[in-house]
Amino acid sequence: MRYNYNSTATIKRLGNYSGGKSTFAAVAGDIRGYFTPASNAQTGLSLGIIGQAYEFHTDSQKDIKVNDILTISSVDYGVQGVSVFNLGGISFKRCVLQLIVNE
Repeated sequence: MRYNYNSTATIKRLGNYSGGKSTFAAVAGDIRGYFTPASNAQTGLSLGIIGQAYEFHTDSQKDIKVNDILTISSVDYGVQGVSVFNLGGISFKRCVLQLIVNE
């Protein structure tokens, strides 16, 4: 674990679909990572996200997939993209998130 990880997140993944409703359930314990707003130009061009997007960086071994939900500080964010970076001996996962708005 890296010392600059400032946030704790819970990963939720789509579980069962019945009766016209889908349910998300936690798939693992809490994970630590670095949470920050993303640049609008970067996310708009690469993922087509209009509005505020966020990034969550964590160890590359964590099981995070597109369409998962990360709950950070009791707020739900949808995972829009996941990529793994290797910098020498350091490997980390970058997740692009978008705030989930319940209407």
